[in-house]
Amino acid sequence: MFFFTGHIIGIIPYLLNISNFKQTFELKYYLMVFIGIAIIVIFTLLNHRDKHSGETLSLSFGLIIKYYLAGICASSAMLLPSISGSFMLLVFGAYGTIMFALSELVQLNFKALPIIFIIGLGILTGFMISSRLIKYFLQHHTIMTLALIIGFVIGAICNFPWNSHQCLSMVNIISLTLIIGFIVSYILGKITDRNENKSI
Repeated sequence: MFFFTGHIIGIIPYLLNISNFKQTFELKYYLMVFIGIAIIVIFTLLNHRDKHSGETLSLSFGLIIKYYLAGICASSAMLLPSISGSFMLLVFGAYGTIMFALSELVQLNFKALPIIFIIGLGILTGFMISSRLIKYFLQHHTIMTLALIIGFVIGAICNFPWNSHQCLSMVNIISLTLIIGFIVSYILGKITDRNENKSI
């Protein structure tokens, strides 16, 4: 989790660079960044209340809708630069649930199948409806779309598992994994940026 958080932080310089924010950002783009942050923070706070959601295979109509939408957003996120499907599952509070369901399925507990099917159906739907839409916005509203993505990434930092007792007892390991995550993400961003410049 700490490596993942470091990865999120490390991708911000890459996004700022490809958006050329010093020259292109106007007030409306900063507002879009704020909107992206607000969306992620709100979803995170709403799902933070259900601390044990990942430890059950129970379903309700509300959870079916939630997991389906989580699948759609997860697959859509894979089509965006620097956003992962796992990140969106975390935002929706579904990451722990899908990991638990998969672990139960490995143990031949087929009660986990409905959750996996619902999220899988959402992922398939997301791929079908999102590819052209995202491509359109990245081509025709590039800076606005990148500003929203930057907001999403900054907002994702609120998923950092702040636990004072854990942080104090594992400060060295936490710091190391955060730094490694940041460095890996930063280097990948530099490589991607260099390859894109060569192709231009």
